[in-house]
Amino acid sequence: MPGPHLPFMEEGMARWPFGPPNAGVALDFTGPPPQLGELRTLVRERWAGLPRLARQLVRDERRPLSGWSRQHRWETPAAGHDPAEQVLDTGPATLQDAVRDWFHRPFPGGEPPWNLHLLHDPAADGFTLLFRMHHSLLDGRSLTTLLRALLDGCGPVDAGAAA
Repeated sequence: MPGPHLPFMEEGMARWPFGPPNAGVALDFTGPPPQLGELRTLVRERWAGLPRLARQLVRDERRPLSGWSRQHRWETPAAGHDPAEQVLDTGPATLQDAVRDWFHRPFPGGEPPWNLHLLHDPAADGFTLLFRMHHSLLDGRSLTTLLRALLDGCGPVDAGAAA
């Protein structure tokens, strides 16, 4: 079902021509990395009730091709979306490689514009979790809340309160 057009500021972020529209945060940990299945299970348990994480950013193709008249909007797939599908094991990439590659690459169409990457640095005793998202999906406070819910041992995020 088509959603409303993005507000002016979010539309600006979706069209930003001077750099990547992506934002993110990296968290470094010591010790062995979690198994990918464990991380996906945590994401599914704690974030599944958040409809915003299932949204896809689409450009409104119903409007004329000229200028700002073609705006973006959020759409939610009818079948729903499993947030665990957005958790990716990136393998032995460094954080520098990840930032250089992923923050300058747009998200593919047809899926929510965010990923949680598990990075293994073979030269270090630890791992990194990199949460990458489109600027117009979440603000910094929301991102902090999501990651705390994932990592601090709390229960699932309350979708009603998050709205």
